[in-house]
Amino acid sequence: MAKKGEFIVIDGCIQEGRETFLPGSVYTPPTTKLRDELLEAGVIAPVKDPVAQAAIRAAEGRKPQTPSAPDLLTPPASDDNAGGTGDEGGDGADGGSEDAGGDGVTGD
Repeated sequence: MAKKGEFIVIDGCIQEGRETFLPGSVYTPPTTKLRDELLEAGVIAPVKDPVAQAAIRAAEGRKPQTPSAPDLLTPPASDDNAGGTGDEGGDGADGGSEDAGGDGVTGD
């Protein structure tokens, strides 16, 4: 039998309180009854099981896809509207000289 802490989540997720164990995560069931149920259901597997090793490799492959905090906080490389240039009016969108009705008639 595997030692305590030598299980990997292989199918689905497990939540205990505020902690969530994703596929590929090391998981230690709090009771032997729960351990047996999860093993039987195929939710966890011993670390040395080939299915558990595949889950670990899959989890490692997902890590680079998650953006890091600095990437989320970095401003865009260029801001086309910086310094007051760009489209700031003159296109008639502010109700100026262009006819908004489209029927060619101005006034009432």
